[in-house]
Amino acid sequence: MDIAWDVTPADLEAIEIGANVLGTGGGGNPYTVKLYARELLKQGKRIAVVDPLTLPDDALVVAVGGMGAPTVSIERIIRGDEFLYAVRALERHVGRPIDALISKEIGGSNSMRPMLAAALGDLPVVDGDGMGRAFPELQMCTFFIYGLPAAPAALCDIRHNVVLFDEVRDAFWLERMARAVTIQMGCHAAYAMAPWSGAEIKRTAVLHTVTQARTIGTVVLEARRRQENPIPASGRLAGGCILFQGKIVGCAAARDGRLCAWGGDDRGAR
Repeated sequence: MDIAWDVTPADLEAIEIGANVLGTGGGGNPYTVKLYARELLKQGKRIAVVDPLTLPDDALVVAVGGMGAPTVSIERIIRGDEFLYAVRALERHVGRPIDALISKEIGGSNSMRPMLAAALGDLPVVDGDGMGRAFPELQMCTFFIYGLPAAPAALCDIRHNVVLFDEVRDAFWLERMARAVTIQMGCHAAYAMAPWSGAEIKRTAVLHTVTQARTIGTVVLEARRRQENPIPASGRLAGGCILFQGKIVGCAAARDGRLCAWGGDDRGAR
């Protein structure tokens, strides 16, 4: 596999912003994860990003991230190494080393959580993910949509308690059971999911989204430095355009087949 680029502190700043944009309000705040990753770079650790198209077909790749309540993951002081502990648990289970890590979702905090395990374990991060944005549940990622196995998978908490799922019926059941375990772990846990081959990653992943997040963040930062509105520039980058702009003063939803609107004056449906 070919190293495409090494993550720098400036890259982390850009990826944080780009991941928030791609998350479209979901996935949690990557700010604290960025701080951990930046500290690891200061310690001399390396975060190498590899082009997914150069992965050997027989390479073993694991998706790494966090599960639980986003607010808890921000408020609770995590060790940062629980992500690597989950990876090592899978290595022991399958009996061979993991070759690379990938994010399940590029939107929000899981965009950079694989980088923590990568830096601590001297592993590369694949330039891609399983969503292209952020979604709330495991089974919603492209890996499972295209039929990849959901197990074995591992969860690890901040105390290094590890739970291993040797076999599950499908990703829906993994989500259901892993969520229950995560609650007992304090509503935040690190996961490492189902080692997949390089060939499977190339077939099922959303490619080059780490680079995309960095590019979006760079455009936003450059616009800020020029004291310009970053939205038009980032929109053009993604091939989009501004249709309208304004202030939301109420929302509408269907209730019993009727359209109801709620404003900001507490007068209820009207």
